[in-house]
Amino acid sequence: MLATNIKNKYDHASKMLQKKREQLISGFLNRKDPFFLEHNARILDDYFREGFERSEVGPMMGINKNPYAIFATGGYGREEQCIHSDVDLLFLFEKNVPDKTEDLIQ
Repeated sequence: MLATNIKNKYDHASKMLQKKREQLISGFLNRKDPFFLEHNARILDDYFREGFERSEVGPMMGINKNPYAIFATGGYGREEQCIHSDVDLLFLFEKNVPDKTEDLIQ
């Protein structure tokens, strides 16, 4: 799949992520939310979950045929995700990596 097609396909999820993060930042600036980092990590959870479910690849990966797990690591995995930090994920497959997995990861 071309990079532009991938970008367009997930544009809605990206815009929702941006909107939720803007709301989180605004709330923090107004209330000094002590759980800001945890809430930011949960927003990312929602983003990845929605992206996986809406993708062509995610639902077809067949967890029964080729078990896999997706792990959040680093600050994200500890629910301490800073707003401008990178997001560390580990995709682990029991057998082989399906052909279109890179499209999903992108």
